[in-house]
Amino acid sequence: MTSIGRLLVLSVAVGCLHNGALLAQSAEIGHNPLAGAEVGTNGRVSAVVVFDDGSGPALYIGGEFTSVNGTPANRVAKWDGQNWSAVGAGINGRVHAMTVFDDGHGPALYVGGHAEDPANRLAKWDGTRWTPLAGEIEGHAVFALAVFDDGTGPALYVAGNFTMAGGRPVGNIAKWDGKSWSALDRGTNWLVFALAVFDGGSGPALCAAGDFTTVGDVRAENIARWDGQRWSALDTGTNGKVNAMTVFDDGNGPALYVGGFFGVAGDVISQGITKWDGKSWSAVGGTQGVNGTVYAVAVVDDGQGPALYIGGDFLTLLDGPRASHVARWDGRDWSALGSGVDARVRAIAGFDDGSGPALFAGGEFAMAGEVGANNIAKWDGNRWSTVGAAGANSPLRVSTDHSPLDARRIEGRYR
Repeated sequence: MTSIGRLLVLSVAVGCLHNGALLAQSAEIGHNPLAGAEVGTNGRVSAVVVFDDGSGPALYIGGEFTSVNGTPANRVAKWDGQNWSAVGAGINGRVHAMTVFDDGHGPALYVGGHAEDPANRLAKWDGTRWTPLAGEIEGHAVFALAVFDDGTGPALYVAGNFTMAGGRPVGNIAKWDGKSWSALDRGTNWLVFALAVFDGGSGPALCAAGDFTTVGDVRAENIARWDGQRWSALDTGTNGKVNAMTVFDDGNGPALYVGGFFGVAGDVISQGITKWDGKSWSAVGGTQGVNGTVYAVAVVDDGQGPALYIGGDFLTLLDGPRASHVARWDGRDWSALGSGVDARVRAIAGFDDGSGPALFAGGEFAMAGEVGANNIAKWDGNRWSTVGAAGANSPLRVSTDHSPLDARRIEGRYR
């Protein structure tokens, strides 16, 4: 690492320590002293996705909680625009990632997470019941999920910290085609936190990013590209870990936006957030980044048109506006979302719950703007609000699957 890289990562670390002092103010995650009743979740939210189980599109959240707005829900919950409900018997362990994939039997919600003992760290919800995938993932955790077609048909790609999938050595990333597992060469030499599909001019490819230095036989600092046959680096990558990625067109063509804990991308000073256009790295919007870490990057239309949103542990854009843990980039300017939220944002997604398009943010916070909202909140383009009201979900509505098989094979093997 260059001396400038060391200095920039150190500066990011100092910013995170400052943010940590603020996080300590809301250390008891899930409890908001300003709220008269429980509003939001009683633990962090790490993933947010939209899925239609056959009853219409709904917002699903995953994380480390056991209730939402007073409704019991084990680590996964559903918001249909009016009520929160549990998703079957849920998952007995931390959820890190969710996505929607059709394995030939219809679209389903796939949920990846964490476990200590050897287990299947990936489960499927079809709208009625939970089922495990054939062949276990052996290792520590699943952190990222994405759907990519390498020319042989769409498949689910699973990444994280694991060594085997379906009995095959895989090196932290694997492909599930709906029937069997396969490796992507030898995978990476360490953690993968994010996956995204991007066409940089030579055809669509799967980009994998995290905290690694090699992939297959290729030297690749924290980010690499898989074209279906081989791995390649994205220039010299980043000088620190990558947590999130998405594709956004700011008016100059689609580009890959990358967020994490780094100070340099290629040879460009760009702390926490940067842009890859398929050929080179650049800073985003004339700023040198944020004064902390980015954990979430997503494209959302909050009613003002599609824009790039970032969330994480930061308080301001360097050389830009103050933005507390969440910010918006419209292709020309950075802006804050009101007064933001009071602690870390881990996940962002867009959803219309019947009142118009809005942004939903999940994380480890107690306040959104002036509103008490534990770990999940809604931004409609003008103001923050809670997602539902405490006590609004009585009687409890729970989806149908409670089989002992699922409780044993899915829930009991999650941490």
